[in-house]
Amino acid sequence: MMQTDFIVSLADIRFVEIHCKCKTKVTMDMQELPESRKKEGNFAPLICPGCSEQYDSAVAPAVNQFQMAYKSLVNASPESVTFRGVSSRDVSDRV
Repeated sequence: MMQTDFIVSLADIRFVEIHCKCKTKVTMDMQELPESRKKEGNFAPLICPGCSEQYDSAVAPAVNQFQMAYKSLVNASPESVTFRGVSSRDVSDRV
């Protein structure tokens, strides 16, 4: 198995997804607060639109905080922040 490093600039990140156990994925634009959530004041939804179950209680607050940090950094100097990751998937998995 081969490890691969990858680097992503904050300037290249814009969307975040929340995944539910029912397989529903909610994709959100971190640069804008959705109209439907402006009334709630939360960036992340509390309830899955697919199954109407509540997300893990730690997920929405953490995503809300990440979005606030993202907006602060992207407005200040997005090119000065990068994320580094390591993929341990086998190269043959990427075909």
